[in-house]
Amino acid sequence: PVPYYLTFVMSSPPDSSSSIPIIIDRIVRSNNHYDTLGVVNNAASSDGTDYGRVLKKAYRKLALQLHPDKCRADGAEEAFKKVSHAYATLSNDEGR
Repeated sequence: PVPYYLTFVMSSPPDSSSSIPIIIDRIVRSNNHYDTLGVVNNAASSDGTDYGRVLKKAYRKLALQLHPDKCRADGAEEAFKKVSHAYATLSNDEGR
């Protein structure tokens, strides 16, 4: 079973070009780093999952979909940068 906080990120395969604009729009409109990656801010305490693994999995899914070398959609580069910044911030215990 997939944790509920990863269902949106994992619901579309990386090659599904029709869902990319929806993902880009969600990321650009996100208010915080947790929303950007599509995880909840208490993911580790809710089900005992290692929080670093949850963040890394969400980041890798989005990075594969939005990488500028693979995705030429409008706003993809901005969304990729925002995802990378969110992961860098949340994966650093002191920065969180």
